[in-house]
Amino acid sequence: MPYNMSEQPAASINCGYTKEGKPIGLQISGRRFDDSGVMRISRWFESVRGAQKKWPEPPK
Repeated sequence: MPYNMSEQPAASINCGYTKEGKPIGLQISGRRFDDSGVMRISRWFESVRGAQKKWPEPPK
């Protein structure tokens, strides 16, 4: 929310998994009005991150 209030762009993407297989998030933020810069860095990170696992199923 602080980024939205200050008009700074931010993206939240999956960057890996815990030992239990749960996803770990990465937030990338940029300078005010640099939406395209945040999107470029996010795209680059997703291209070098490697294969993704299936989303964990909730416990039954």
